[in-house]
Amino acid sequence: MKIAILGYGKMGHAIEKAAQERGHSIGVVMDNEQDWASKGCLLGNCDVALEFSTPATAVDNISRCIEVGVPVVAGTTGWKEPQLLRTWTEGGGRLFMASNFSIGLNIMRKVSNYLAVIMDAYDDYDVCISETHHKDKKDAPSGTAITLAEEIVARLGRKRSWEAWEPHFDGDEPVDDILQIASVRKGDEVGEHEVIYSGPMDSITLIHHATDRRCFAEGAVRAAEFLAAHPLPGVYTMDDMI
Repeated sequence: MKIAILGYGKMGHAIEKAAQERGHSIGVVMDNEQDWASKGCLLGNCDVALEFSTPATAVDNISRCIEVGVPVVAGTTGWKEPQLLRTWTEGGGRLFMASNFSIGLNIMRKVSNYLAVIMDAYDDYDVCISETHHKDKKDAPSGTAITLAEEIVARLGRKRSWEAWEPHFDGDEPVDDILQIASVRKGDEVGEHEVIYSGPMDSITLIHHATDRRCFAEGAVRAAEFLAAHPLPGVYTMDDMI
């Protein structure tokens, strides 16, 4: 399989290595408009594109791929234009979208969703999420923490939404029906997510701790393999693959 890499930061470099280790070749790497101008013609020769750039460039990158019939694994978070998904797929486009491509994290997600259904009957347990990433990560909460929170809220009747946790020094307590997400940025932490149910006498904690960025890169390449094997237009997710 010939792969296009769109966005050549830490993740792009990790994807390049993971793809080659799994026997694929790199058809083109594009990281800026100069690359598009000089190498854009090579995109159409690729079997799939992996888009891990920035929220400001992701939409244009995906659109360019769909226009030339190249399916896209979209890993950039922070952009939300759902009407484009319909436009892309109605035009025959194929996308694989996820906020986190770690196989282990997505198994944990499924367990979290199942646990939320069970815990809906036990309203003496409160739930919160904690996420920790490296000091250079710009967004908080992480896209993965938001996904975890949204899926819990959809299954737990006593929570109506989520919010980023902030310390309360004025005496105001957090609202009971809001799921709090605490974010920590430190050192070179690859990524850790915790879902914590705290009861009056005990607690339940689900943890996924990523120790190497290769887990995200390999998951993204596996997603590309999955997408290449599914020719029908549409939007695919990790739930389809796992």
